[in-house]
Amino acid sequence: MKSVALLAVALLAGSISAAESDYYGDALGNTGHNETYDYVIVGGGNAGLVAALRLSADGNYTVAVVEAGGFYQDDAGNITEIPAYESQFLSAPPSIDWKITTSPQAQLGNRAVLYSQGKTLGGSTARNGMAYQRATVSFHDQWARIVGDDSYNWENMVRFLRRSISYTPANIELRGGPPVESDPEAFEPSGGPLHLTFWNYYAPVSAAFAKGMRALGFKETGLIQSGSLLGFAQFPATIDPDTQIRDSSETSFLRTAVKLDEDRRRVKIYPRTLAKRVIFNESKSATGVLVNGDGTDYVLSASKEVVLAAGVFRTPQLLLVSGVGPAKTLETFEIPVISNISGVGQNMRDHPGFGTLFTVNGVSQHRLWNNATYSAEAETEFENSHSGPLTAFASNYLLFEKFPTSANFSTSTRETISKLPEDWPHVEYIWNTAGLPTNASGDQLSLGVVVLAPTSLGSVTLNSSDTSDNPVVDVGWFTTESDRQLGIEGLKRARVLANATGVVLSEQLPGSSVQTDAEIWEWMKSVASPSHHAVGTCRMGSRDDPSAVVDPKGCVLGGVSSLRIIDSSIMPLLLPGQPMATVSPGAASDEDVEIAGTWASYFIGPRNLAHHSKWPMFMRMYGSVTPLMILPIIFVASWATAITLISKNVYHLGVNHVLLTVLGFVVGLSLSFRSSTAYERYNEGRKYWAQLEHTINCLARLVWVHAEERADHEKDDLVGKVTFCNMLLAFSVALKHRLRFEPFTHYEDLHPRIKNLNVLAHKAPVRDFPEPSAGRVVCWVLGLPMAESNPRKLIKKTCEPLGNIPLEILSHCSAYIKKSIDNGTLKVTIYQTQAMTFLMQMNDVLVGTERVLSTPLPIAYSIAVSQITWVYILLLPFQLINLLGWVTIPATVFAAYIILGIALIGREIENPFDDGVNDLPLDHYCEQIRRDLDIITSSPAPKPEDFIKRGDNVVLWPADEDGYFELQARSIESIREGLRLRVAMSPARN
Repeated sequence: MKSVALLAVALLAGSISAAESDYYGDALGNTGHNETYDYVIVGGGNAGLVAALRLSADGNYTVAVVEAGGFYQDDAGNITEIPAYESQFLSAPPSIDWKITTSPQAQLGNRAVLYSQGKTLGGSTARNGMAYQRATVSFHDQWARIVGDDSYNWENMVRFLRRSISYTPANIELRGGPPVESDPEAFEPSGGPLHLTFWNYYAPVSAAFAKGMRALGFKETGLIQSGSLLGFAQFPATIDPDTQIRDSSETSFLRTAVKLDEDRRRVKIYPRTLAKRVIFNESKSATGVLVNGDGTDYVLSASKEVVLAAGVFRTPQLLLVSGVGPAKTLETFEIPVISNISGVGQNMRDHPGFGTLFTVNGVSQHRLWNNATYSAEAETEFENSHSGPLTAFASNYLLFEKFPTSANFSTSTRETISKLPEDWPHVEYIWNTAGLPTNASGDQLSLGVVVLAPTSLGSVTLNSSDTSDNPVVDVGWFTTESDRQLGIEGLKRARVLANATGVVLSEQLPGSSVQTDAEIWEWMKSVASPSHHAVGTCRMGSRDDPSAVVDPKGCVLGGVSSLRIIDSSIMPLLLPGQPMATVSPGAASDEDVEIAGTWASYFIGPRNLAHHSKWPMFMRMYGSVTPLMILPIIFVASWATAITLISKNVYHLGVNHVLLTVLGFVVGLSLSFRSSTAYERYNEGRKYWAQLEHTINCLARLVWVHAEERADHEKDDLVGKVTFCNMLLAFSVALKHRLRFEPFTHYEDLHPRIKNLNVLAHKAPVRDFPEPSAGRVVCWVLGLPMAESNPRKLIKKTCEPLGNIPLEILSHCSAYIKKSIDNGTLKVTIYQTQAMTFLMQMNDVLVGTERVLSTPLPIAYSIAVSQITWVYILLLPFQLINLLGWVTIPATVFAAYIILGIALIGREIENPFDDGVNDLPLDHYCEQIRRDLDIITSSPAPKPEDFIKRGDNVVLWPADEDGYFELQARSIESIREGLRLRVAMSPARN
């Protein structure tokens, strides 16, 4: 009967799902061809597609989304779209499921359990129960405390949660049942990409469920979106409010991304493409992903970052096959170790659960599976009005319970659960009126029990070095006493709940013969199943956390760079309830900060040398100080208005305007000196960095060409020369950070280059400012000085010596030159002298730039200039009122704009080493040095005979096209004549 229903509803597919692949058109990637993007996202699920939208919205990035599966609407039809068919989750076609089976679980009688995971665009949002519920306040606050980053606390995360959803209240006319309490603060009025509403079906027996829960003392909690779960609630689902079909991350976030990108075509989707491994360069920086599509291996390169969102099982697997993970595991599979990170694949937590089954006196959706008439009527109702039993999976209610301390638990279990926050439920009950899709007669109720406070840990490891093989998944459910006792108590309470409804006729599972704790546990062992909520296999933590795989920004640790993880595998603890709502904003948890930062960088920094505005200069805002003058100009306008109003209506305040000339001369002189002095500092800093680039290039070229490679130590000598050139680059990067008051070693562009060097700062604890809030960024842009952070505070709070990293790098460079002299690889005396001279010139740059940084204008002079400027501006209305009347107001504002603008320009460039728009582009300078060094070291030192004695060496061109070998047959006089002829052929110059 089930197949009949599916076939009948398939006739509706034309109104539900066209060929989804046709929707994307040009957004589909060119399979089988190497391509380069700014970002390559592996995994087209909940997190990956949110990230794709975020990057697409920026408009400046090219993005590739790699997904092993295809389009679930094409591959599985409406079984994945119509909510009632969600009960088919475990038997869905392999084309949209990874078909992962866990390792045999000893604690469950060696059962191996099918653990379904979405293998399709949309990931498990195309497979899940669609229930959307936010975690508790305490969960988010604990996350923030564990990783040391307030970005993850409830107050910050709820902002992302609110704006990602387009919420539609329940349609009571179609749905029936009691109204649903709305919370106007739960969602942004403007809405987001993902639709959220309620089933257009209130099951006839749902009223009995609600009555029973109230009778047992449970309170109804509304929308369960406010950070509190305890009690019962009608839950919303991620479905389209008009069609009542599933709204996944593919139909919401990805389609929005493609629509935003339709004119730019900067987002490309690679469906049915398997990621084989992440590719790293010699610096352990991720440069791309080896993928396989249509049986062809090819590379998608990432110029900025590779972003992993392949899920809690596939992300650690991809890390492991790429050489990132426990060294012992990698060696077992003969995988070269890129980074030995012990936490990869460990610390997995999941909600174990099981389902009870009762027969009930009342109409239930179980009739969809065993009553042809009921099924046909449901199909007709769905087609005509998008309402009825097919629009709903499960019942209308969820219940979250925290057991009383008087429960029959052991001492150790009491101690374990006593550590949980007050708002953390122990179990969740899911009412499902569809029962189980069996051919059993009668109406059924399935009451699912899910343990929400598990302490058992699982793991993920390799089955082989090939990602086309499923990984080994050890879920580890119920391996702790507290988990078993919570599950047993949950079953007992489920029976109480079912009987309180007044509609239960009999218990089918586990049955009346299962009563004692031992009997219940034996039954649980035979039916325990996943909630598909696993997290933590690439756990987030602080940099000193030995079990952490990623830092609070999702960046992979262990010296790896340009590799980020954003899916549920990074969550350091398991939330209570459904994770879908938490994973989506987790992929965009820095979005406010980064968007605000992008906006701020338009005015503040860092400088973008690729930014070429087509606007006339007087209309440009990029790099302008105008935003910094907004508040001062508002104040001046208010002041001028007040003086003018008083003069016109109360008492005339005008004075002789001769002061304009006298004070104007003083102000002009002061500002001129301030600006010229600031520019001298800016220019001096620029000269030092030009000298540094010149010196590094000369020194690198000297060592690369003139330091010999001994026959018996050729490999060591080559590695030594490359190491020396790397240290020269490290010097420039370290100097950049030192000039920006960043004296530590953990920076992404520095740490990989100096971790092999013995510098004092390695031992100092890392300190960083928290990411600025959007409000603080606004204050920066508006020029409020109290919004600026003092970087010197970081240094003062550090007890360990920080040393001087650039100076210490120079010491290592000197040691290399000495060794090269001692072992005879740098033989010629003049080269030895030049090498040491170049090192001294680098030291001159270090000392000179520090002098520019540490000797600003005398504070007394700066104060005096500021005071003189403001006195002049404040006196302007008094002097202009006699001449201009009401025009005094705009005239004062315009004069203040000019004067304050000149003053702010001086302040902007006084410290040329910061990362503002108007500061020296030190990042660009360092990148240029890196490129130069890469070019120098990209090939062996050239031998003159290799480029002189060549047939294509046309020495006399354009006077003569004879190559080297033709010239050998000519006389020396003929060659000299050719040189004279070349001069004669040169264009004359005036």
